[in-house]
Amino acid sequence: MLLEKPGRTSAVVSRDNPTPTARALAAFLAEAGLPRGETVLWNLVPAWNGTPRVTAREVREGLGHLAGLLPILPGLGAAILAGRHAGAAASLLGHLRLVRSAHPSPNVRAAFPERWAAIPRLWGAARR
Repeated sequence: MLLEKPGRTSAVVSRDNPTPTARALAAFLAEAGLPRGETVLWNLVPAWNGTPRVTAREVREGLGHLAGLLPILPGLGAAILAGRHAGAAASLLGHLRLVRSAHPSPNVRAAFPERWAAIPRLWGAARR
C-alpha cells in the first residue's frame, strides 16, 4: 500500500493513527480482505513537510526511498497506489500487479464520494 505522505498529526503511516484517514484505511483494508500481516504501508513522501502540498522534489526523493525498500520485500506481488502522487511510483513498480485508487482521506470522501465508495472494491483486486 503506497500512500502519499503522513498528515500533520501522524509521524509515520499507520492504520492505528488517531485520524479519520487512518480509520478509513483500516476499514477499507479489512473490507478488501487484506490482512494486517500480509500488507506493508508506506508513504511516497516519508514525513510531514508543514503543508498538505507535495512538491516534485519530494516525489523524486520519495521514489528513491521506495527503490531502496523494494529489495527487502521479495515476496511483494501487488501494489496499491492510493492517491495521485502515489501514482508517480507506477513506473518503478511496473513489475507488480498495480491497483490505483483514490486516497482514503476525508477530503476525497467529501469531494468525490463515488471514488471513495469504490476504494474497497479496488483494493480487493490486489488480493487476487
